[in-house]
Amino acid sequence: MIVIKQWPVFFLLLAFAIAPLFHGVQADVLVAIHILVLVVFFKVFLDSYQKLRIPYNSVSISIFLFYLWMALSISWSPAPSISLHIFVWLSIFPICFYIYSLKQPGDWPYLSVGIFCVTLIFALIGIGQHFFLNVMPKSFFLTRNTHGAMLNLIALPATACYISPKKLNYRISIIWGIVLFVLFFAIFQTSSKGAIISFCLG
Repeated sequence: MIVIKQWPVFFLLLAFAIAPLFHGVQADVLVAIHILVLVVFFKVFLDSYQKLRIPYNSVSISIFLFYLWMALSISWSPAPSISLHIFVWLSIFPICFYIYSLKQPGDWPYLSVGIFCVTLIFALIGIGQHFFLNVMPKSFFLTRNTHGAMLNLIALPATACYISPKKLNYRISIIWGIVLFVLFFAIFQTSSKGAIISFCLG
């Protein structure tokens, strides 16, 4: 029963896993991601409509104003169809933000673990591309830079959690350290200056 209740986690992880397949023109991938994310959004919205928990802070207000400006700018854009296309695929990000804001505290404990595992798969695919196919490691991403950036987004907060004062189980800490090493290795393997600099600064 608990696993069944975690279906929004599966939807979000599936959207996260297929997101690298979208390179700007793959409409079917974009539609699939939007469907998965919107289903979860409506689910959490209906679960919390009596007491909305969207934070009224500078971050949420800035996100709302930015996407409102993008929507309005379509009307005076010299290429409205292109602007609309960009607006549609960029709208995934605020939807995900509001999903996380609306969800019940303590819900979806496996989401962060799932994101960590999917990112590890991306890293292993990139490492395999380099050693077995002798090509630039980028997994499913269009370039090595986006591949490295994605790994950074997960590796840095995972590292912060690993070195935090909170004590971890010995076996879990060993496994976590090995996984972080794989992510670090995959980042440096991309030879992306931007990814490496941002990693070192992070």
